[in-house]
Amino acid sequence: GTGCVGSNTITINVNSAPSLSVTATSTVLCSAGSITLTASGGATYTWSPVTATTASVVDSPTITTTYTVSSDNGTGCVASETITINVGTSPSITITASPIGTICVGTTATLTAIGAASYTWNNSVTNGVPFTAPGATTIYTVTGTSAAGCINTANMTVTINANPVVGAGVDQTICPGATATLSGSGAVSYVWNNGVTNNVAFSPVATVTYTVTGTAANGCTATDQVIVNISPLPSIGAGADFTVCQGATITLSGTGGSNYVWTNGAVNAVGFVQAPGSTTYTVTGSNALGCTNTDQITVIVVTNPSANISSTSAISGTADLIVVFDNASLNASNYTWNFGNGTTTTSSNLSSQTGVFSTVGTYTVLLTAISGPCTSTDFMTVTVIPFPPAEITLPNVFTPNEDGQNDYFYLDVKYGAKIEVVVVNRWGNKMIEINDFTTKWNGADATDGVYFYTYKVTDKNGVETIGQEAITLVRK
Repeated sequence: GTGCVGSNTITINVNSAPSLSVTATSTVLCSAGSITLTASGGATYTWSPVTATTASVVDSPTITTTYTVSSDNGTGCVASETITINVGTSPSITITASPIGTICVGTTATLTAIGAASYTWNNSVTNGVPFTAPGATTIYTVTGTSAAGCINTANMTVTINANPVVGAGVDQTICPGATATLSGSGAVSYVWNNGVTNNVAFSPVATVTYTVTGTAANGCTATDQVIVNISPLPSIGAGADFTVCQGATITLSGTGGSNYVWTNGAVNAVGFVQAPGSTTYTVTGSNALGCTNTDQITVIVVTNPSANISSTSAISGTADLIVVFDNASLNASNYTWNFGNGTTTTSSNLSSQTGVFSTVGTYTVLLTAISGPCTSTDFMTVTVIPFPPAEITLPNVFTPNEDGQNDYFYLDVKYGAKIEVVVVNRWGNKMIEINDFTTKWNGADATDGVYFYTYKVTDKNGVETIGQEAITLVRK
């Protein structure tokens, strides 16, 4: 407080505690015996609950005991460590199996051990967890550890029964509506799915896979499958309906199958003759499996028509010959006429027909009587003969004095078709031109004298006659 200062020192020594550790020959004692405890890292040792000052002590605990060791390294610093020795007994292991008794290959089993705190199994088994049974009888061992760490083992033999070799049979194919019978093999009893009973016929309606479960005398089961196929019915064809003529050979041939049976006495692919009328034939065709189906065909046999042509007219004559033909045909519904001159006609009745023949020649008139596909023909021959050649009378004088005698100039022509006449006077002046057979020249504009004319006459056969002449006009 007067401002004067004094000082002093003190030294604090910091020493390290010993690095102490303790070990035991075993920390678990599962039966009567002793253990050795050993400490290290110190200079001197004090043990509890045993009385000892050595680094190692031997004790025989009867209950779980915790040992403490303390050590002074000579500097006054003390460290301590503890170790617990668990005292117990080996667990009594009991094994239960589910299912009880023998099991079958491939099924699941569960092994459960009790009596310990934890368990270790061989063969990859986990305690209380289902596993798949192996293919042969196997011994399973479990090691159980108690809470004190004591262990014990137990064994169980699992007897594995072989599964039966079950057969469902070979796949089947049946016709719609037919029955199938399924029979299992390789076991003593069988259960089928889909409502099927072993060895009992049934009628499936569609292609189905059936599964059978067979059970052997040892209780083990196995399955197999079989397919029952429903074959579609064959698509049977009898062919298209058709019409034939009386007396024609009819051949019916089915399609779509391997065998065919026809009604009404028909035999497949064998020709026969049917009486006139309509007949329906039914074919039943089957395939290689024996599945059947049917089809029908109608065959119409038409009575053959009979054509008959006749005529009361002359069937030979000159051009523009007109002939009336009569139809006396039988059993026909339609008629076709061909007159051979480029003219045809049809009729649905027996009416008469008229033909006109304008050109020289021979004509075959054909009558076709028709009934469905059936026809009949008859014919007549018509002959058009040539006309006689034109007959021409050439005048050389006419007297137009109105006495009724030779008053006109004209050409008298028989069998002519066309005429061309030109009359001129001596100076070549045209007096008249005549182009038909009715025109006549009366000479009214002419004086007496000689006139000249040219002519061309075409007869009915088309032959032309050409010439020139003189005509004298006299009025006295």
